Amino acid sequence: MKHLSEMQRYRISWMLENNFSKTQIARDLCVSRSTVHREIKRNSNTYSKLYDPALAHKKYRKRMHDKPKHIRFTDEMK
Repeated sequence: MKHLSEMQRYRISWMLENNFSKTQIARDLCVSRSTVHREIKRNSNTYSKLYDPALAHKKYRKRMHDKPKHIRFTDEMK
């Protein structure tokens, strides 16, 4: 699975500020429109509803840190 980079998040922010549509943003980043839509919805500021790329990347990194990790069972654990 491919994730958006921090630079792509800044590009999304710039394009939103300059009134590009989500479809145009998706074409520019070579991702699907739904990826852009979910990114904006999931990572926008909870209170102001504005998309901040630094906050978006911080939220992404926290989700990746908090998600369950695959644990292999050693012979001792079995």
